[in-house]
Amino acid sequence: MNFDTFVDAVKSGIPELAKNTVKDFAADAEQDFQTFLESSKDDLRRWTDALADGKLTGDEFGFLVKMRLDLAKMHALTATGIAQARVDRFRKGVTSLVVKSALAVL
Repeated sequence: MNFDTFVDAVKSGIPELAKNTVKDFAADAEQDFQTFLESSKDDLRRWTDALADGKLTGDEFGFLVKMRLDLAKMHALTATGIAQARVDRFRKGVTSLVVKSALAVL
């Protein structure tokens, strides 16, 4: 799997996702995503390789991404005082986007 293609696919979907889930706080959401991506890059690379090699199923990959996102602090969004439900909706959308992007790149 070409990891850079995967990352580009995810990055390209984030602005629309942020606009649809957190509206006026899209820039904060994009900043939080970028922080998540940087802190998770090694894990994501390892997991996408395992997915491409058939060592992980799509569901297992999704579970790992969800758990990593659940641990991620959404500092920029939280600082804005945005409702936790909207932050959670953004996280869920990111999980879905990451999984779909990984499966599409395979």
